[in-house]
Amino acid sequence: MQDISWDDLRVLLALMRNGSFSKAGRSLGLNETTMTRRLDRLEKALGTRVMDRKRGAFSPTEAGETLLSHAERAEREVLEATSQLAGQDAQVAGRVRVTSVPALINRLFARALPALLNAYPTLEIDLVSEARNLNLSRRETDIALRLSRPESEMNALAQKVGTLSYGVFVQRGKRMASLPWVTYGDVMGHLPQNAWIARNSGDPHAQVQVNDAEGLISCAARGIGKVLLPQAVGRAVAELEELPIPCDLTREVWMMVHPDLRRLARIEAVMEWIRRTVATP
Repeated sequence: MQDISWDDLRVLLALMRNGSFSKAGRSLGLNETTMTRRLDRLEKALGTRVMDRKRGAFSPTEAGETLLSHAERAEREVLEATSQLAGQDAQVAGRVRVTSVPALINRLFARALPALLNAYPTLEIDLVSEARNLNLSRRETDIALRLSRPESEMNALAQKVGTLSYGVFVQRGKRMASLPWVTYGDVMGHLPQNAWIARNSGDPHAQVQVNDAEGLISCAARGIGKVLLPQAVGRAVAELEELPIPCDLTREVWMMVHPDLRRLARIEAVMEWIRRTVATP
């Protein structure tokens, strides 16, 4: 037996529901010639007649009756499945994976998470703090946040959602601008933070170097030195206070999402939450 086309089965269903080739053709947007050709193709694939046609009238054969019952059941199951899936996409429910650098995930988005979960109790969130850029096209993440304009993954949708302003922070109560710097190590020496310190400090030598912002925060909180942090991050750490040192460093925050996911309700809800969180940390 040859493969059976679902389009041909739809012709059989439409004929039985509408009672004539003309009405069935209108319901499917097909002319009578096409309807006849598809019915012939169905019978050829099955190797048996499914419809008796005499003097313009038609009725299903015994094989046709059997096929109709199976086709109707298959149609119901497909409609039920698509309805359920469409409902899932329209609801703010299910799991969304968000990735960004550890400082933003741990110190900004984790703090803002209760408001999102209270608004959408059936939403599930994976916050992935990862310095490495996870790949959207390989579905390593659903939404990615970058601290610069994306130059790769051109198939992803990218949107600038805000700007982070930076400030100089020290241990609370230890307001000493003369403290040594704690900076990122040589592996991350390309970061704008290190460049700003080198340009604006008479003695940029760092007694301690770390490889992420959590290390900066921990060192500053213990009075080891002063650090350069996004104000939204540093001001949220109770153990730190900001020094009145002018700082013109800013970094753009870009949000990226795969186009296939963009219109899902759960993705749109999380994207809007990200925009609000970055705008009003």
